[in-house]
Amino acid sequence: MMAGVYNIPAGIPFAKALASGLLEKTKNRPEELARMTVMLPTRRACSTLIEAFLDLSGGHPVLLPKLETIGNIDEEELSLSLAGKEGLSAMLDIPPAIHPLRRQFRLAELIRKVPGRGDSIAQSMTLAAALARLIDQIHTQGLSLANLKDLVPEDFARHWQITLKFLDILATQWPLILQAERVIDPADRRDRLIRALANHWEKHPPENPVIIAGSTGTIPATTKLLSVTANMPSGNIVLPGLDTEMNETDWQAIEAIHPQAGLKNLLTFMELDRYHVMNWPHILYENPLTIEKRTLAREITRPDDTTNEWVELTHKQTLKQSLSNAIQNTPVFETENEQQEATLIALLMRESLVHENRTCTLVTPDRNLARRVAATCRRWNIEIDDSSGQPLAKSESAVLFRLILEALINELSPVHLLALLKHKSCTFGHDPSTYNQAIWEIEKLILESRKQITFSDLINHFKSDNLEPNNIPSAILASLHRVTNGSLKNKEFNINDLIKIHLEIYNASTAQSLQIEGNNNTPNKAKIAILNLLESILIHSVSFENISLVNYGEIFKILLGNEVIRPDFGTHPRLKILGQIEARMIESDTIIMAGLNEGVWPADQNADPWMSRPMRQKFGLPDNDQNISLATHDFIQLLCSKNTIITRSKQLSRSPSIPSRWLQKLETIASAINIKIEKNNYNQIYSNLIQLDNITNPTRISPPAPTPATQSRPVRVSVTEIDNWLKDPYWIYAKKILKLKKFEQPGEDKSAAIKGTIIHETFDWFIKTYSNTLPDNALELLLQKAHETFNEYINDASLWSFWKPQMVHAFTATLNNETQWRKTAKPMKTEISGQTDIKNLNQTITITARADRIDRVTNDPQNASPATHMNAAIIDYKTGGTFSKKGLETGQYPQLILEAHILAQGGFDDLSGIEASYLGYWFISAGSNIGKEIATRTDIPELVSDTVLKLENFLDIFSQENTPYLSSPNPANALRYNDYAHLARIQEWSNNLADDSDFTEAAS
Repeated sequence: MMAGVYNIPAGIPFAKALASGLLEKTKNRPEELARMTVMLPTRRACSTLIEAFLDLSGGHPVLLPKLETIGNIDEEELSLSLAGKEGLSAMLDIPPAIHPLRRQFRLAELIRKVPGRGDSIAQSMTLAAALARLIDQIHTQGLSLANLKDLVPEDFARHWQITLKFLDILATQWPLILQAERVIDPADRRDRLIRALANHWEKHPPENPVIIAGSTGTIPATTKLLSVTANMPSGNIVLPGLDTEMNETDWQAIEAIHPQAGLKNLLTFMELDRYHVMNWPHILYENPLTIEKRTLAREITRPDDTTNEWVELTHKQTLKQSLSNAIQNTPVFETENEQQEATLIALLMRESLVHENRTCTLVTPDRNLARRVAATCRRWNIEIDDSSGQPLAKSESAVLFRLILEALINELSPVHLLALLKHKSCTFGHDPSTYNQAIWEIEKLILESRKQITFSDLINHFKSDNLEPNNIPSAILASLHRVTNGSLKNKEFNINDLIKIHLEIYNASTAQSLQIEGNNNTPNKAKIAILNLLESILIHSVSFENISLVNYGEIFKILLGNEVIRPDFGTHPRLKILGQIEARMIESDTIIMAGLNEGVWPADQNADPWMSRPMRQKFGLPDNDQNISLATHDFIQLLCSKNTIITRSKQLSRSPSIPSRWLQKLETIASAINIKIEKNNYNQIYSNLIQLDNITNPTRISPPAPTPATQSRPVRVSVTEIDNWLKDPYWIYAKKILKLKKFEQPGEDKSAAIKGTIIHETFDWFIKTYSNTLPDNALELLLQKAHETFNEYINDASLWSFWKPQMVHAFTATLNNETQWRKTAKPMKTEISGQTDIKNLNQTITITARADRIDRVTNDPQNASPATHMNAAIIDYKTGGTFSKKGLETGQYPQLILEAHILAQGGFDDLSGIEASYLGYWFISAGSNIGKEIATRTDIPELVSDTVLKLENFLDIFSQENTPYLSSPNPANALRYNDYAHLARIQEWSNNLADDSDFTEAAS
């Protein structure tokens, strides 16, 4: 029997009970407390114990014991513990640990040298991180890399055989690499230190008291340390949540995933019966509800072999009553999605602050949910301490460092350059107003350029004679060019040189002007963390091969993603967000267990790229059962607390979720005792959740209906603008009256528009050059001209290789049509401008047009009688879109009809006395429209007369000052591409059209 083994049952605040017992034990000799050493699982547990001491002492000063973490023994304290020549020698013989980052670089090198793997540097760094975790697991379990040879490749699938051959290389080469650098793996060092301490204490027990508390002993080295400590005269072990009330049948049936499995294994190793484990003395008053919750927890985690006992629950009235009370006092909330769950939790935490001194703790393994909750609480200016910290990669400094990399990798292309220059930290040494004006000059040039502009184009433009030689845009661009010294693409560098370039651009971009008061460049925590990371890369990548800028960027992003930052101050003192490990010893008035879904809590086992599950079992590594056991133990410890709330979302990433296995068993138990678990409906909090963002009597947004003064209304419009005017009057209002022009987004794909421009310019040249006779090599000439025009707009050989086959098909079909067309027609004018006036009651409006092509029809088979006017054909080239002959003949597409009217009125220069006898859209495109022609020769004068009359009436209506410019009055005939849709706020009011009688009446 080991008299020094104690237990603090589940549901009792562990840290507070531990501190209470130690204070009671030393209440007459407070100096004795300082002589004690208390070893806990984590640093957070040490902090929690300190808070418990202060709370119990009423805030008065108290001598604290020496606090250490089991997994990270302080070497200075260890050197004192290992007093004597033998102990110190054992510690000094242990080599230092290799730095984790250096280990990752060295393992990545080893992976890339394996014949036949072909991993990229980014892949090798990711695999190296997983391999490092595997190595740590091997050392943690007290195993040896040398044992990898015992895994016979032929016993496993072929792809695992390849992996095993590499692991065999690792087993032989990695120890040699460590030996050459005189270091060992961190987990190996930790394991050796713990075993050295255990061995020393076994031979030379310390005189002063030692208490190891809160550990379940799942790590072999820790198991031995616990066993040795329990046998020392001055040693005590305090176990967390050992179930001494479980019946012997259930205890013997415990499987690997049971929450008591780890403690059972520990007691077996120590040869100790659980009934001999005493409760920790001086435990504070235990709430009866906590006892009932332990009963419920025991049923939830009942071994599978004994779940038949649930059938008898209804016949055991005392047990049934305890379970009923426990279930009814454990609220369960189910929300529709993750954001609703986060909002609910934020409301619960916010409500706890209404009560004086009440504390609330959220415990969840779901880091995304934790961040959502923290973000939601900020709506009430509540900043919560999240034990896992915030990802460094999401900080402003990290974003700037990544933007620099993206700009460099993309050779400072406009979209990436502007993203960098517009970061809030960038000033390049200028005051903000001047700097912002300079950035606008650069952006304006990019937006107004018809072709794809490059960084060199920007430099050349701002160095031109029409601008001051020392202008700020030129200085900004020059500073970037000076650091990069031209293109960095397709080159390899020493990683130190790339870090130097990275930092030089960062320092240049964040330099502050002397005119700015204060110093916005004061190092913040995120910036310091990134600089430390870059310094670590510099130090520990000394033997790493030369790499490209792209690979450096991948390495930086991978390593950046592993870092977190935590606030030093400013968080709320009564609210916390913790992970399961950090929450093991806490006390809180309200504990919210969130994310109770399968795959989240308990978490799915991440796939190991180096070992399959059978390989791990054969080698002796723990499988996921141990992780599930620990997760279940954490769940039970929290469930048994006096005030626990459970939440889950019915959806995860927009997919249905499955309730955690523990919730499923809770439902089963409730059903067995005829109790229905009420979710959401009985608590005012859920009602508040529904109402929080519910808008009652929302303000209806009406469509815009501006009525500008008559003198402001347009008096000159093109035929294409009239087409848009008919469909969306607000479009013409925004363009012609407000005179707003849309800028293309930097980096926006303009290829479709540019392709149309190239085809129009190519055929304009071809028809003008060969208006009389088509050359024999027409297709070759067209492709050559198209390529030349392409190069004026786009410098992208791969895109041309993609377009060229399409153009061959489109040009071939068009040339075949052109050959037939030339038998009855002859080109007269291309890209010709014209205009005519249309008068109404209030004003005269000039209609303008630019016809792609007007041909002379020499023999019109549709008109055999002599004509008083020369006949002409008006042709418009199309590279896309949807058109029909019916739409053309009914005036649905007024462009060609109005061009025919301008032609008949003599509005095209040098073309008088001519009437159109043919109107046609010619498709110059591949695909389904190849060689397609949409045309009419029927009743064109009548069609023109009818269309002009309707247009006169339409323009007369809009010349009246009370006529509004409605936005998309007929949604069925809305514009396909509307540059002003966001200005008209169509999405805000379009859903109300069916109910908006005023709008319907105005539109009609």
